[in-house]
Amino acid sequence: MISFQNGRYMTYTEDGKLMEVPSIDEICDAIKIRVRQAEEREESAVKAMEELREEKWKDNQLQQMKNELEMLRKDYYRGFPISEQGQNNINNWQDNHWITQHNAPNLETRLNLMGAIGGSFKYEFIPTSIGIIGRCICSSCKNKARKNAEEIVNKNDFSSTRDYEKALKTKIQHLEKKYDAEYTFQDI
Repeated sequence: MISFQNGRYMTYTEDGKLMEVPSIDEICDAIKIRVRQAEEREESAVKAMEELREEKWKDNQLQQMKNELEMLRKDYYRGFPISEQGQNNINNWQDNHWITQHNAPNLETRLNLMGAIGGSFKYEFIPTSIGIIGRCICSSCKNKARKNAEEIVNKNDFSSTRDYEKALKTKIQHLEKKYDAEYTFQDI
């Protein structure tokens, strides 16, 4: 039951106490305050979510940068500008070359063929205006091709040194291909 006392509306609560009833304006003001507080909490929550998203994005970017740095470090420690895929291709070629050209399927046989400090394979990098050409060369097959070509191509069969050198170069290239003496792992 509502009663009017001293210019204010009054009512009784369930437990029998007298309570003042706020005016419509006061109720509207209280609702406006609550709505404003809810909007501020929502804005704060949206801002916090955006910060979390940005932080996650930064974490992802940082992880990506760490991965790229690790790949660059691996390339750097290899000592040559050879990609990981290029290195895998070189290793596969070398393994196949050892087996097919030198009959050396295992490390022990290979070590006997290459000597105390290795050096069986030479890496050659040729800078050009549009990129770098990289080759892996088997030194012993390269030497064998030259030696065999010199035995096959008789200098006395040519009237000029120039013709002899041209024929010798052609034969060396032919034998190098036959012996699979080099592998181009990086081409432009």
